[in-house]
Amino acid sequence: MRAFLVALICFSLLIVPGAFAEVSTPAASGGTFVTEDHIDLSCTFTNDLYNETTSFIIESALISPGMSILPSIGSVTLAPSESHEITDFSFTVTDTIPSGSYSLLVNVVKDNELVETSNFEFTIQGTTSAFSNLNLQVCGDLECNDPRKIHNISEGLAFIRVFSTDSPELSGTVLYPDGTTADITFIEDFGEVWFSQLGTYRLYILAAKDGYESETMETEFYVVKGDSISLETCADESDNVCDENCPYGIDVDCYYTDYRGELVSPLGSSLMNAVVLLAVLIIIVIVLVIIVLKVVRSRGEPVGQRIYTREGY
Repeated sequence: MRAFLVALICFSLLIVPGAFAEVSTPAASGGTFVTEDHIDLSCTFTNDLYNETTSFIIESALISPGMSILPSIGSVTLAPSESHEITDFSFTVTDTIPSGSYSLLVNVVKDNELVETSNFEFTIQGTTSAFSNLNLQVCGDLECNDPRKIHNISEGLAFIRVFSTDSPELSGTVLYPDGTTADITFIEDFGEVWFSQLGTYRLYILAAKDGYESETMETEFYVVKGDSISLETCADESDNVCDENCPYGIDVDCYYTDYRGELVSPLGSSLMNAVVLLAVLIIIVIVLVIIVLKVVRSRGEPVGQRIYTREGY
């Protein structure tokens, strides 16, 4: 791991007769840094050749690719020839820091007037960037003018679109209601999912590209028999009405026939499983009763024996 100290020496004065200003940039200016390099950015501002104590406002900001950073603003009061060092920016280059051109900008202000500015530029390369503006949608048409999560089974097809300004390579998997999976093939930013089962379809989409950190997106859509209905209406527990147009498993007032023809509750438990569970509970109760009777009987036998013996005397 390399370590770098970037020192910007800013000799700055009030603009008065006889004063001067000079900026000295280091030899490392314009340098390139890679993963695991440690960068310390500092700037020293000196009130030189000014014969009285003066207050300044110092603005500093690290400007990086695709990021808007508010400047750090502080005030400092310096006597003649006194210096102030700005050390607000120190970091280690990691894989997730975006590659590109960076700059450290420092402004010195007095009475709302810019009296000195310094700009140090450097480059970070070989790291991965994060995708910007990734947006996954399920639609009823190829152009995605009809984004929705509820589809009628008669449609047979849902369109998948990923919006991004970075043009990632896309791949995906769909999990069907019966638990099977299939790959989703994308042409540019469009994919298709064919369906013939009622229920919930879960989508897992991977966006990848050289120089970018891969990102996985997840969403789901529902296939129903009837007309589309809002998810909010289906999830309403207060109406006590089973709406068959609701997506599979969403309306808590409904039981559903799954792809095997079994009656299934919204929680996904089949009626057969409920019967089996009840039978198991009955068996457990019977076993417990038998154990209790045996314990009572084992404790009662010695007492009866002693009574019988006394009657014999």
